[in-house]
Amino acid sequence: MKRYRVMAAAAILIIFFLLAGNHFIIHTGEAEAAAVEDKGKEGTEYYILLNGRKLMVEDENVWNLIEVGGIYDIAYEWYGNKDPVITSITFPGDEGSH
Repeated sequence: MKRYRVMAAAAILIIFFLLAGNHFIIHTGEAEAAAVEDKGKEGTEYYILLNGRKLMVEDENVWNLIEVGGIYDIAYEWYGNKDPVITSITFPGDEGSH
């Protein structure tokens, strides 16, 4: 009976860590030559819409430079249920990030 309790507890812990572990993994994404559909501001947070997905822009100055309808190469990352945050944005073909 004790063996079953230990195995059940181990199974529960493994399932918990698999589910919780995925929440804390940093995911990355890229969009090449993508057009910005819209941009907006909610309180002090700035964002753009790209392919129907809301991407957060951490720097207001960068947000001001992004044009609706503009074509950009964009890299972003997120974890858990957080909105993706832009980590790099360039014009297609540019080597540097802005």
